[in-house]
Amino acid sequence: MAHASPWSSHDYHATVKEHVMTPLGQLSTRMDEKLQDLEYLKQLQEFQGTKDEKLEHHAAAALTKVKLDIGGKSFHVSRGALLRWEGTFFYDMLANVSLQPSEDEPYFIDRDPIVFDRVVQCLRSGEEVDTRELSKRQMEILRDDLAYYQIPTSKWELVLPPQMTPRASTLDFSSDRTRSLQSKYS
Repeated sequence: MAHASPWSSHDYHATVKEHVMTPLGQLSTRMDEKLQDLEYLKQLQEFQGTKDEKLEHHAAAALTKVKLDIGGKSFHVSRGALLRWEGTFFYDMLANVSLQPSEDEPYFIDRDPIVFDRVVQCLRSGEEVDTRELSKRQMEILRDDLAYYQIPTSKWELVLPPQMTPRASTLDFSSDRTRSLQSKYS
């Protein structure tokens, strides 16, 4: 009688599969889980690095914050934001040492503070001025303030009236509103 080889039996293959292949599959699953954990930790580390950079940036900005009094309302803005564009009112103001107030005093600017937060946001972000939810009067004030502060016109094209072109840096003095202001204050 022929004796069957232990290497060819069905039971042997099932045993090998059970004792070798199943643990290998489990090991592969655990390795995938560990790789996912490592990816998560890497993302967390990158986020922490970004967070640390932001905190350092804000700490440095706090050391260089500028106090402004706009029409009686206090604003605190980083020096970097105010120096975003050369040739603006703020750039020139900070460059002129003789105009600097004492350490505890703010710079006083006799303008309406109602839309100044929009100007500051533009300075901080470098984006166009946000004009959403402004009344017609607030739009006029914003337009006048942007011209006064000499913010680049590319950042406020949305508030330009028809008599101003995107390249213009001053008001069109032929407009009815400007003539009425000139006659009112002349």
